Amino acid sequence: MNATSGQSLFELLHQHTLEMSPIMTVGLSNALERFRTTQQPLENFTVMVKDGEDNQAVTVAFVAKRVPGTKGLGSANSMGRGVTYRFRRDTGEVIGESLHR
Repeated sequence: MNATSGQSLFELLHQHTLEMSPIMTVGLSNALERFRTTQQPLENFTVMVKDGEDNQAVTVAFVAKRVPGTKGLGSANSMGRGVTYRFRRDTGEVIGESLHR
């Protein structure tokens, strides 16, 4: 499994179809495994994947949803605390983690 910085790890084929490379699948699985150690309910989060900003890594953010009708800054609230993981484009190994405010 190897991907160069020029290769996309996922592609939107159609409006409702996402195609992922094996490395993207491994990286997302590793990020989800790390997220589960926080013991926060996944249903309280939106998962956002960013590819292309970094030649070496892909970013996966678990962003806490808000209670309907509430406003605020950041991704830490009564629904949970957001966290972002970075994983290597060539192996899917998680190489970084940061908590949201």
